[in-house]
This record gives sequence, structure tokens and C-alpha cells, in this order.
Amino acid sequence: MKRINTILDFSEQNVSQSVTGRFLWKFAVLTISMLLTITLAFCQERKTEENLLPFDPAKIKSYQVNKNVAEFSGDANFSDLSTPENAYVTYSRTYCNPNPNLGDALSKIAIPSLRAATQKNKSLKNPPEDWSNILLSAQVLEVRIYENQAMVIAKLEGENVKSPYDVRHFEKIDGKWFNAGNDRFNSVAEASQKFRKLLQIKQNQENEWEENRKWLQDGLDKMKSLRFYTVGKRVDEFSDNNLTTPESLYATINNVMASKDKTTIKKLQEDFNLAKTAIPEREINNMVNMPDDFAQVLKTAEIKQVYLFKDSFALVIAFLNGENVRNPYDVRWCEKKDGKWFNVGNDRVDSIDTAINMFVKKCKSLQETGKLSDNNVSEKRESLPSENIQKVQQTGWTTPDDVKHTHLCIFEPVGDFKPQTPQELLDKLNAPLQKTGIITGYFRTWAANGKLIGGICTNNAEGLDNVIKSIPELKLLNMKRLDTESFNKHVAKEQESL
Repeated sequence: MKRINTILDFSEQNVSQSVTGRFLWKFAVLTISMLLTITLAFCQERKTEENLLPFDPAKIKSYQVNKNVAEFSGDANFSDLSTPENAYVTYSRTYCNPNPNLGDALSKIAIPSLRAATQKNKSLKNPPEDWSNILLSAQVLEVRIYENQAMVIAKLEGENVKSPYDVRHFEKIDGKWFNAGNDRFNSVAEASQKFRKLLQIKQNQENEWEENRKWLQDGLDKMKSLRFYTVGKRVDEFSDNNLTTPESLYATINNVMASKDKTTIKKLQEDFNLAKTAIPEREINNMVNMPDDFAQVLKTAEIKQVYLFKDSFALVIAFLNGENVRNPYDVRWCEKKDGKWFNVGNDRVDSIDTAINMFVKKCKSLQETGKLSDNNVSEKRESLPSENIQKVQQTGWTTPDDVKHTHLCIFEPVGDFKPQTPQELLDKLNAPLQKTGIITGYFRTWAANGKLIGGICTNNAEGLDNVIKSIPELKLLNMKRLDTESFNKHVAKEQESL
């Protein structure tokens, strides 16, 4: 006992000369080192999180309104988009004002990506009188603004009103605030959290676009394998059955589809697609029964630009000039084989920038892995799809080999969004989806509980989950992992409308 006391008495003995003392010294040093490591790691984690935050929360401006919709100046025809709160009142009064052309009226105060679908939605009707009274007496509480994005929070008062905090999103374009969607929450805190999440997703997209634009510009300046040229010709100025250039392939395919001839269309997959599987009868019938005015749009499409990577992969961008054409930029993906160009996919997007962003992602995939991320490079896979499904064993479960979709995403419309057709529901999903590069396909719809439910396959469950959560009018119901049996069952479904 005396020995122990002597060892612990640092003022009388040299600890370093004792085995026990050396142990205690090392233990003390180790403890301090561990504490420092944990502290530094914690600080580094906090610092990393802060660095990853893509926007500055301090730049979110907020102000109180605390004014009833009825207290704003003007009548039922009130139209003022100068501030987010005035835009909120404008939307509410327009929605509740009796109008046989409600879709047309609402489209005029919507962001561009929502206008066509809103205008063509003939099922849009004014709400029942009791619900109109609730909307027209809503208390506008506050506004939050971040750059060109805004959120207006209002409280709905009335019996049986679930999730009473009504949130409408707006985007500023040319000095005016346009409707970008709607949400309902149980508290202001929930609404605030959703707003920050939306801002983060939008900023991530902008950062990615900027990075891809720089990659493209550097590539055009320095890489011989990356080329670009302007075409500026209409489809009807090309000769048929010409596969020598990507743009002539595009023109040939458009002319075949616009012919509406069943025999010619049946040969389309065999003659012009890299995948030589037969086109499903449903798709053939859709082309045969195509409206004449849209067939004319295909024949007069203006081919704008072509981008080439390693002279083996190409993007053709064309503009479809027609009334109410949703996402007017038609994108065709092409691959070269034995000196000829073949179709490997098709997309429709809202801008040339969106198409170029998709192209860069695919080029990066080719550059890094030597192959595209998907055998069919289309983002939507809604035109000329390959239904050839093979089984491939992968970590104990099977998945279709042609697209390697791993999950089925099931979602429904919410709030004021009540689509009646598959196209309306798909347009709502595509607006933000086409800017992400997430591969999806085999979109199907079915009716349930008075709603049109959507189901779409993907190989990026987390990414698609985030996209749907960023769309105020959609709600994720389920994300199911696919095997070949469940995939086949989903693909076999027919599209339903309400």
C-alpha cells in the first residue's frame, strides 16, 4: 500500500521510472489524444456539413403579413403578381372565380413548365362553395423568399380542415411571381423545413448544371473526341432511310412515325433501332392513331443542334413547333455501328440546356466506365421502348437485364392537382426529373379512391424519392424493390385514366 501511495505521489517520485507510472502516463496521454480526436472529428463533421450546405440560410428573407385574403384590395378578377402574397391572393381568387375555362386562367399565372398541362386540363373545376369560402377567407401569415423562390404560408379555418397550413410556392420570372405548386402542413415549422429542402435540391441542380456546362465547354475547346454543330433544317427537307448522320436518322424516324402506316412502323425497330426487339402492339397503335396535327408537327420539326462524343454517341436536339406541345424540345439519342447511326432512345425536355445537361452526364459515364449507364439511354423510355426482358442473377434476386431497374416507385397527386390522364401526371413528374439524369421507365397509371395513381421504374430509388418529395403536387406512396416477376406484372398493365 505504501508503494502504491509513493507511485501516485508525483511530487516525491519520478513516475517515468515506475512501470505503473509509465502505464498511467500512457493512459493519460491516450485519453487526451482520444478526446482531441473525437473533438476534432466532431468539429470537422460540423464543418463538412456547413460546407456541403448549398445555400446560405441567412439569405432567406421572411416577413409577416397577417392579413386575410378578403382584406386585400380588388375583386374576384384581381390579378397582381408583384409580390408573393399578392400572387397567393390572385391564385385563390382565380381558382374560386366561376370560369368555364379555369385551366386557361390558371395557366396564365403558373410557371412555364406547368402552363401547358394546366391549360389543357379540361377537368379543372371551381371548388365547392364551402371550400371556396375557406380559401377566400384564409389568413396569409408570412412570406419567405430566397433569390427567385418564395413560399407563402396561410392558415385555413374551417370544420374538418386537415393540415390547416396552406403553402403555395412561387418563382420570380421577369419581375412577377408565378405559381409553382402547393403543399399542406400541420405547422409552420413543417412548412419551413420543406422550403429549405426544396432550396437545397434546386441549388444542387444548379451547381450540377454549372459543372456540366464547364465540362462541355472545356471539352469542346480541348477534346478532339467532343464535337458540336448547328443543323437548322426541318425534317421534311431530308431524304428518307438515311442513316449516315445523326440528324438524318432523326428525320427518317420522324417521317416513319408521321406516316401512321402500320407496316412501315412495325419495321421501325428492326431497321433503325440498335435494339432489334419488336415494338409492342400498344405503341404501334398509338402511332397509327396519332392526331394528324401532331403528325404534321413531327414532319416539320426543326433540327437545331447535334452533339457528338467519340464519333460513336450523339445527341440530336429538335424543336417541335405546335400549339400546346408540352416540353417542345425533342431529344434523340444515337449510337454508331458499322458506319451507320441507330436510335437508342428519345426524350422530350423543356429547354436546350436540359438536353445538354443530360448529354454531358452520359458522356461522363462513357468516359469513366467505357459504357453508358443504361443500354437504352432515354431518361423516360416512353417512346419506342424495348420490352425485351431477360433474367439476370444479381445478389440473390433477379432484375430485367435491358434496363436494370431495381425499384418501382408508386405515387399519387395531392392538393389541388387532380390529373385525369396519364400524360398530365407524367408531365408533373418530368418537369424536375429531366434535370436530374435519373433513369426511369415503364410509366403506368391506375385509378384508386378517385385518384390517378402513378407507377414508374427506376434504378435510383433514393434519387427518385428526393425528386418526388420536391414536387408539392405529388406524394410518394411506396418504393418497392423489383424482381423479374413483379417487373413483368407492372409492365403488362394498361394505362388507365379517370
